[in-house]
Amino acid sequence: MEDLAAWLLRLLDEHAELVVFFWLLLEEAGIPMPLPGDLAAVLAGARVGQGRMHFLVAVVLIEVATVLGASVLYWLARRGGRPMLYRYGRFLHLDPHVWRGPSASSSAAAS
Repeated sequence: MEDLAAWLLRLLDEHAELVVFFWLLLEEAGIPMPLPGDLAAVLAGARVGQGRMHFLVAVVLIEVATVLGASVLYWLARRGGRPMLYRYGRFLHLDPHVWRGPSASSSAAAS
């Protein structure tokens, strides 16, 4: 376990720009991440403050990753939509009863 932690810290130190980019890209694409993407922005800001990353590089990385990830998520929702949720939602632990919406009987009773 210590070897894994040491490897991750070395990866983060040597390739922080790629880590920030892919972390935000995956999170914005809808893949559940163990830590929020805001921490990637904090990491980029800390590296800018230390002089280890240029400010403009950090801003471009964050913006491009966010736009690309959100576009992927939009495309998946546009192409797959509700049938994709019915088919693959169980892999993300989505309960069909929660996102199915109000039933017809409850909406008829409300009007």
